[in-house]
Amino acid sequence: MNRGEGDLQRELGNFHCPEQVIFQDRVTIRDHKFTTYQASESHGIIFFQATGGSDSLVPGIVRAIFLVTQGSTEHIFLAVHRYLAPPSDLPNPFSRYPDFGASLWSSETQKEVTIVPGNRDIYHAIYRDWDYRIIVMKPLNRVSLRIIFDEGQ
Repeated sequence: MNRGEGDLQRELGNFHCPEQVIFQDRVTIRDHKFTTYQASESHGIIFFQATGGSDSLVPGIVRAIFLVTQGSTEHIFLAVHRYLAPPSDLPNPFSRYPDFGASLWSSETQKEVTIVPGNRDIYHAIYRDWDYRIIVMKPLNRVSLRIIFDEGQ
């Protein structure tokens, strides 16, 4: 976290790395429950916004969730091992259908942990094995539609 403190300050404003954090097994962000991979595999594999200003989403495994309180502000963070990109010579049949949203990824992850603030776009992932050490993955961007009925009509 100290390594990325400058980026976190730019993204979150007046932020400094804490001496203590509160670890959680699960957290709710924008009405969606996320967990560590150890607590629940299905809620512990995610797609997240790569950096504060980027629209690209990358997949990863949630290894830890922690809360940081600074003053009256509480920040949520996920410690994530990002999945590696597949070999560049691997044909990607999904590239012809970008609106479908699926893509191929290596089943291996980066060694270093990426700290993801809870204010970024974070989605559950759906995934299946594709080939040896290759996974097909898609962000599950759940949209809720709220319908209000007027009982007086």
